[in-house]
Amino acid sequence: MNKTNRVLAFTIAVIWAPVLYGWAHYPELPARMATHWGFNNQVNGWMPKAMAVYGIPVLMTLLQLLLVGITRLNANHKGEAVRFERLLYAIMPTITVILYFTTIQANLGSDIDIRRVAIIVVAMMFMGMGNYLPTVPAGYNRTLNGMHKAAADPRTWPRVARAMGYTMVGGSLLMIASLFAPPMVSVAALAIAVVLLLAVSWWGYRLSVRQG
Repeated sequence: MNKTNRVLAFTIAVIWAPVLYGWAHYPELPARMATHWGFNNQVNGWMPKAMAVYGIPVLMTLLQLLLVGITRLNANHKGEAVRFERLLYAIMPTITVILYFTTIQANLGSDIDIRRVAIIVVAMMFMGMGNYLPTVPAGYNRTLNGMHKAAADPRTWPRVARAMGYTMVGGSLLMIASLFAPPMVSVAALAIAVVLLLAVSWWGYRLSVRQG
């Protein structure tokens, strides 16, 4: 079994593992399950029970297949960024496990602050990406290269990658701090993190233009 198949086998097994929990509580779950919440913890999206319990892992499996396929194709053409790729492979399984258990528990009547769960998941993604982005070599990602000239330029990419990494880590800490404040503070923290990241990306683009 090659590396790609091992990654897929393990990560898809993790994605489907929580279904055992959903299956065990299937009779107790409502016929129409809540699957989406606003930042005020009010439900604004529902699914039929079978689609929620079994359909969500199907969707996440398809997304994982796409993610792993694109990552391996990119690595074969541009070389590997091992630590960053490990992080990418872990994103879908981690999100699935956290959100699946949260969804089941919420539909069983548990008092869960969905806003806090969602912010923690996003903050974890920012933290992980921010830590490993500086390890990605220039020219690694063809999609990013097309959108961001600095990503393909070995003269500018190390500086830009570090700046983006620090920004993402700082944004994740800001989001975590917002968990102790009202919901709108979390919305503002997420917006600030995204705006700062876009600003750093623009700075990197301008830097690469001046270098070029």
